[in-house]
Amino acid sequence: MGTVSINDVRQGKRDKIIQLLKALRAWEEKRRVILQSIGKGSMQAGLSKISDRSRN
Repeated sequence: MGTVSINDVRQGKRDKIIQLLKALRAWEEKRRVILQSIGKGSMQAGLSKISDRSRN
C-alpha cells in the first residue's frame, strides 16, 4: 500500500481516497479485535490511569 497525501484528498483523487478509506476500515477492525481480546472494562481502567498520570 502506498502513501496518501492531504493534497491527494484535496484534489479528489478517487483511487487515493479509496485507499485511505480501506486503510481506516482495516485499522478500525484491528482496534475492535484488540478491545475485544483484552476486554473493554480493563481498557477503560487503563485509560483512566493514563489520564490520572497526565494530570500530575
